[in-house]
Amino acid sequence: MLGNYSPSNHNASRIVDSGGLAPTVMENHGTVTATLHKLRIRKLTPKECWRLMGFADEDFDNASKLNSNSQLYKQAGNSIVVNVLEEIFKQFFKE
Repeated sequence: MLGNYSPSNHNASRIVDSGGLAPTVMENHGTVTATLHKLRIRKLTPKECWRLMGFADEDFDNASKLNSNSQLYKQAGNSIVVNVLEEIFKQFFKE
């Protein structure tokens, strides 16, 4: 069997199919819910999350002096990827 599976009605119980495709890969309080082809899917570090959101490492380093990893994850999660936002606005103002 691929991934971790526990029968419940939550999305975290979803598992990859026999073809190795997952409907979604979700983080569930630090537990990754699926693996693909014997490869381990790991949780991103707070710094990686901040980088994905377009923040500079210097910004992350300053924030990490004052916040726990939990808070850093939340702060990154409350952000939006700048490139995605730009593309959304381009679609709004398309002629």
